[in-house]
Amino acid sequence: MSNFFKNKIKLNKFILIFLLQIFLSKNLYSSNSFVALGHLNPILNDKNILENLFRDINELDPDYIFILGDSGIQDKKIFEFYTNKFSDKIYFVPGNHEYTVTQNKITNDEMSNRTLEEYKKNVGYINKVIKTDKINFILLNSSDTLLNIKKFLKKSIEKNTKKIQIIMTHHRIWDDTLTSQHDKQHDKSYYFKDIYPLLSENINAIFAGNSKRQYFEDRLEPDNRKNSSLQNVNNIYWVDRIGEINAYSVGTGDGKPKLGYVFVKLIDGELLVTPYHIVTQGIDPVPITQIRKMKASIQPDNLIININFLKFIPYYYERISKKLMFLFGFFSAIFLILLLLIFKRIFISSNDKI
Repeated sequence: MSNFFKNKIKLNKFILIFLLQIFLSKNLYSSNSFVALGHLNPILNDKNILENLFRDINELDPDYIFILGDSGIQDKKIFEFYTNKFSDKIYFVPGNHEYTVTQNKITNDEMSNRTLEEYKKNVGYINKVIKTDKINFILLNSSDTLLNIKKFLKKSIEKNTKKIQIIMTHHRIWDDTLTSQHDKQHDKSYYFKDIYPLLSENINAIFAGNSKRQYFEDRLEPDNRKNSSLQNVNNIYWVDRIGEINAYSVGTGDGKPKLGYVFVKLIDGELLVTPYHIVTQGIDPVPITQIRKMKASIQPDNLIININFLKFIPYYYERISKKLMFLFGFFSAIFLILLLLIFKRIFISSNDKI
């Protein structure tokens, strides 16, 4: 065989191996990255924010995008807005707002079912399992009944698998501090202990897209509600740990002044979760004048000498000022009474002498 044919065979073999490597790397990569976010309701009318968000997500080029409820998915126009941007990359789970015709409106079961049907017409499913070569994504409707949820999980979770198994859902199903009496209401209607035996030793992570406002306020404008949670506009996500399960809360809250989401990659069998955000209102960091201060917060002093003493006195005074005022009044009254008694005795004894 001539050198020409030998070189040609080598070249063809090299090209074949090169193309095969590209194909395999693409397939391996195809199950390795995703974006997760939820609770986009507050910014759905602001197309500029959404365009900026989608542009940034496109630049990350994830293999999957998960919108985890409370994001207007039951509205056909909004649903098509998502899918036109991301086509077959994007998947959804319903939140409590997908059960209501209008936001913040309590509806009956008939209306909830009707709205969920609109959601299903758009999306094509309520619960779903997406299986790749390395990850099983279990898309769970967390507003459902405990019975239906257990049935779905039993059917969907693989046992003794080497794959990473992830639940994508709306509510923080591991969080038992917020519950509703019945299904299809604002919060889940079951305790985590009721489903934990199904998840333990089988599920690696849970991603929930509910609002962070129940724990961290991110409103800069004052409103009429009594602020019942800490303000932390810089919070993008947080993670809890139950057994061997990492549970991530990734809801965007108000989406202002920051709209956060997470980008996740599977690397060497571990999930690497990276927070991303876009500034939707003002600048980053948020100006001090726009932060709602805690009652115990005082303005820092640039002096170094006695700085702890300077900080301690106002905080201490604010915490116990009412008690101090009460004690001061109480002892002042006793002192006046004693003073009157002394003067009275002196006055009586002087009269006796006369």
